[in-house]
Amino acid sequence: VSAEALVRWIHPIRGFVSPGTFISVLEKNGLISKLDWYVMQKVREFIGKRYEAGLPVVPVSVNLSWIDFYDFGMSDQLLNQIKNSPFPNNYIRCEVTETTFVSQENSYANYLEKFREQGVKVYLDDFGTGYSSLNHIREMPIDVIKIDRCFIEHLGEDDFSDAFVKMVNELAN
Repeated sequence: VSAEALVRWIHPIRGFVSPGTFISVLEKNGLISKLDWYVMQKVREFIGKRYEAGLPVVPVSVNLSWIDFYDFGMSDQLLNQIKNSPFPNNYIRCEVTETTFVSQENSYANYLEKFREQGVKVYLDDFGTGYSSLNHIREMPIDVIKIDRCFIEHLGEDDFSDAFVKMVNELAN
């Protein structure tokens, strides 16, 4: 059992604005790291309050942008924020995409390994839609592969989806 912190924008005039629309704008304008930092703070506050009150706590995943890994200061701040949490670090999970890994390779892998050393699980999100090779998957410091929804929603309906999910599961194991 776990949860994922997702950002949603309900604009007063436009209504629901898809993350597919505003996330790319934030990345383009260099603002995505501020959002990622904010989300991590909110997740830490939420888990911390529950943990200190003795309430049930489940791990919560935070999505990190590839931009975060270009700014080593940001990555260090995220690591420090996790290290200084008043609860066990395994309650925080970091989610990244294949595209993120391909864009950063070595420095990215080093930071993900540092997260893992702190007890933070690393999830590879939207697997099957990015540009990485199977060799990249072997080299990534990841704990969990989340297969993209386009393959999962057709399980039992088409042979390709069934075979793909089975293959990824076998490779992951």
